[in-house]
Amino acid sequence: MKPLFEDPPPFISEEIRRIVPPNEDVLIRVKSDVRRDGQFGERWVVVTTNRLALIGGAEELLDLPLSRIRKARAEVMVGGGLLIIERIGEPALQVPYTSSLAPAFGEMAVNLNLLLEGKPPALPTQWDAIRCHRCGRLLPERGGICPACIRKIDTLVRLLSYLRPYAKAALALVVVTLASTLLNLAPPLIIRHIIDDVLTSGGEIGLLFAFAGALLTISILAWCAGVARRWLNNSVGCRAGADLRMDLYRALQFLPLRFHEKRKVGSLVSRMTNDSELVEEYLCFDLPFILSNGLLFFGILILLFAMNWQLASLVVVPIPIIALVGSLLWKRLEGSWRK
Repeated sequence: MKPLFEDPPPFISEEIRRIVPPNEDVLIRVKSDVRRDGQFGERWVVVTTNRLALIGGAEELLDLPLSRIRKARAEVMVGGGLLIIERIGEPALQVPYTSSLAPAFGEMAVNLNLLLEGKPPALPTQWDAIRCHRCGRLLPERGGICPACIRKIDTLVRLLSYLRPYAKAALALVVVTLASTLLNLAPPLIIRHIIDDVLTSGGEIGLLFAFAGALLTISILAWCAGVARRWLNNSVGCRAGADLRMDLYRALQFLPLRFHEKRKVGSLVSRMTNDSELVEEYLCFDLPFILSNGLLFFGILILLFAMNWQLASLVVVPIPIIALVGSLLWKRLEGSWRK
């Protein structure tokens, strides 16, 4: 389907054939998704070389020669817009539409004004998608990528590829994170021995001091491991973020001028700074947080089953039910949030 030339249903095609003479070429054929009364519904705008037709089904039909039109403009409104057609000696016509159709009606207003000035229209030959072809959701930007349909694993692999030049530091980060997890798992075991071997059984006071010294030592080592982990997080993440910004800046330099003409400078600067900053925060904080807590989760499970597998089995029984119910609720909440 060509831009600004949509395929109408049969009854709209019949009305167009009845209104438009055979010697006139139909240049623009666009459907609005809001009726005159403000409710959702189809309303077609058809522009030929000599006339503009507004077809809204059986309740509305308007055939307006271009000679009776002074000017057309697209006004941005809250949640949508208006195509305003100023007529000579008569009130202006208004065609409402939702925000998803704003690019189409903006282009139509520009080309309609060119026709009114006696100039040939500059109809676009290529139309950037505004909805995902797979799920039908609105895209964050025209011709962009649908965040709901993108393969998350591929994006994660691309992000992790920026850690490849810093493989040694990343490996050190994993080792320090593993050591920090083991140190955080040790205090409960020592506290168990303090209760069982000293407090309840009347053990020697020297054994209590030994366990207390072990707790103090482990706390100091855990603090040192935490400092080293945060330093490695920032070092690796910030360097990878800098490489990402360099690649993005290099890609922007080699894009064709047509790309920059269609986009605002502020939008490109925002993508350059804000989005790369979000990725850098993910590499610096979110990814290490997931790694650390994932290791801690599995470490606690292993420790529980090693100490008492019967009691541990009773503890983990509700986990699958909680995960299943949470995933079902989250899908419903996510769908409502996207709407």
